[in-house]
Amino acid sequence: MRIDRGLLGWGIVFILLGAVPLAVQAGLVDRDLAVQAWRLWPLLLVGAGIGLIVREGPLAVAGGLVVAATVGLMGGGLLAGGSVDIGSIACGGGSSGGQAFDRGGTLGDRASVSLEFRCGDLTVNTAEGSGWTSHVLTDADRPPEIEAASDRLSISSGGNSTFFLPGFGSGPEHWTIALPRTPQVDLDVTMNAGKGTLNLGGGRFGSIDSTVNAGSVRVDLSEATLQDIGITLNAGDLRLVLPAASFQGSWTVNAGSVRFCVPSSVGLRLQTNDNITASFDYGRSGLTRDGSTWTSPNFATAQTKIELTTTANAGSFSLNPADGCR
Repeated sequence: MRIDRGLLGWGIVFILLGAVPLAVQAGLVDRDLAVQAWRLWPLLLVGAGIGLIVREGPLAVAGGLVVAATVGLMGGGLLAGGSVDIGSIACGGGSSGGQAFDRGGTLGDRASVSLEFRCGDLTVNTAEGSGWTSHVLTDADRPPEIEAASDRLSISSGGNSTFFLPGFGSGPEHWTIALPRTPQVDLDVTMNAGKGTLNLGGGRFGSIDSTVNAGSVRVDLSEATLQDIGITLNAGDLRLVLPAASFQGSWTVNAGSVRFCVPSSVGLRLQTNDNITASFDYGRSGLTRDGSTWTSPNFATAQTKIELTTTANAGSFSLNPADGCR
């Protein structure tokens, strides 16, 4: 078997991100001890030093493995303690850039919007009309890549990450994006490390697809309309406020947690996977189970219905949690 060294670090991070919370749940590790894993941060410097000294030979990968294991343990401890800021950890140190890049334009009746963000703070709002604006604060030598037309908008972080995790080796970015409410938008958001706040209330969406790698994201879809939503969360924390609208979707969480809130008038049908590392609390919210399907009592008679496939691998889904989803 051939091991891809480029992906080895990520594999170790994800294994530990899931293993630590599971060990806490099983009583094998004390929760207070797991939360203190952040104190291992000096090992990040040790691993980086090993990588600089031993650049070739069989020990060349040792530094990266030390860093990967440390990030996994620190992140797993945060997940186990319920206080997740994976995005800030993965983003590493460094100060935010000081160069502002501002753009704007208009979209037609239907358009696709793609946002590919790396490291920092991402804020997306909606505004009346058909105009969009972007304000990106980053390093002067890493300007964002922006392509715009009446039927599409694409914004990507500039430059390249220089470490095995996004964000190490480059300063964090700050994006503020305003999307129009008049057009129907197919939105695709990819976040690699950082914090995201997506205030999409009142927007018109054909589809929403989001991939979050090592991030913490809040999504508010109050009073929005959409047809389909796909989400993949790889390490981190995601909270969603869903609208009183009919749509379907498929969500997957790997080593992380998803909390979502749904209006009581909406009928729900949720499919789950059979996995010992998966956690679902749908029964607490009054849904009844039939095999791998959970259904709300009002599903048959509800005027608006949401149907989702929710898959967890070393992760959890929580419906209408007590502390809310904002």
